[in-house]
Amino acid sequence: MYRGEKVGLHTRVFVTQTGLPTYETKDLGVISLEYKQYGFDHRILITGRDQTEYMRVVYAAAGEMIPAVQSVMTHITNGLIKFADGSKMSSRLGNVTSATDVLDAVNEHMSEKDDQQIRNGLALGAVKYAFLKQRLGGDVAFDPETSVSLQGNSGPYLQYALVRARSILEKASTLNETSDITLQEGERALVQKMTGFSDAVQQSTLEYAPHILCTYLYELAGVFNGFYEHNRVIGDERSDVRLELVKRYAEILDKGLELLGIERLAKM
Repeated sequence: MYRGEKVGLHTRVFVTQTGLPTYETKDLGVISLEYKQYGFDHRILITGRDQTEYMRVVYAAAGEMIPAVQSVMTHITNGLIKFADGSKMSSRLGNVTSATDVLDAVNEHMSEKDDQQIRNGLALGAVKYAFLKQRLGGDVAFDPETSVSLQGNSGPYLQYALVRARSILEKASTLNETSDITLQEGERALVQKMTGFSDAVQQSTLEYAPHILCTYLYELAGVFNGFYEHNRVIGDERSDVRLELVKRYAEILDKGLELLGIERLAKM
């Protein structure tokens, strides 16, 4: 039994009277095993809000058992997954939303024309992005239809944005290096937005806030769309400069999606 009152927490049983380990003991075992096997620099755990007090006790006990982990573990909580209208998602189990439930809901709103590999990549991208773009801590308002849209702030929208940029580069007969550093207005706006990538990644990392990177990538794609709409790329006298911008944009978007764990598709 761990007397948590001594550190401002509550008491929890770690071994029953019959000598059996409780969930608390098993969590301690996982932390110990992970530390021995991986020697982690920092351990981050995300659970529902209802686990807050439980994990505070487990972490306190772990810190006494393995002092080295006391300052290198972070527990982050999140809310429930609900439909955008506020209702809880249905489940085969009656009270828990499974990953399969979420993917099934997304697949129901996807186009039938894509092959299965593309559908799988889009479905997973849609689900991951729909959760990551929202700030951790609150309930997740999940809209399956919006999550697969190619017209809004969604995973498939960014996946398509990357496919589109790569298609532009493939259509170019050559991609010559250029020393031209003069930029026109539309080009300058794109360059200014691209320079913010490192800051977005750093801020997302330091604050444990992937939604910051999501917002940046969505805004970057919007700036690129404006650039491409008003600036001819292939066949223009400034093709070398603009193709270089498209290349750099595609590299940033590719890296950003990789950091979010979203598949970059070859075609859509």
